[in-house]
Amino acid sequence: MKRVIVIGLGIFGFNIVKDLFEGGFESSPSTRTRKLSRRSVTSPRKRSSPTARTEIMDIVGIHEDDVVIVSFGEDLAAATLTTLHLKQMKVKEIIVKAPNEEHKLILEKVAPRRS
Repeated sequence: MKRVIVIGLGIFGFNIVKDLFEGGFESSPSTRTRKLSRRSVTSPRKRSSPTARTEIMDIVGIHEDDVVIVSFGEDLAAATLTTLHLKQMKVKEIIVKAPNEEHKLILEKVAPRRS
């Protein structure tokens, strides 16, 4: 079963999850989700550290065939490093929110679109 994973649950990310749920996608809390909630971090600097993101993605168990949506708003560093890590994990379908044209250009260099 193909999964849709949203990384970055601000207003935009939360609304994506809400729309997916209302559209019939199932949410299945698991041991991984419980581990993740125990590791929640309050410091914004820690939350966007590469180590924290890598640990979270490992806990979630992201697979190549998952669809991953990255939504970090204006935090270009977090979006770029997360996207880079997902590409290294060979995730085939990555959707990244780019708040402006410059962010879009940078993210397309990290994860070029497939034709």
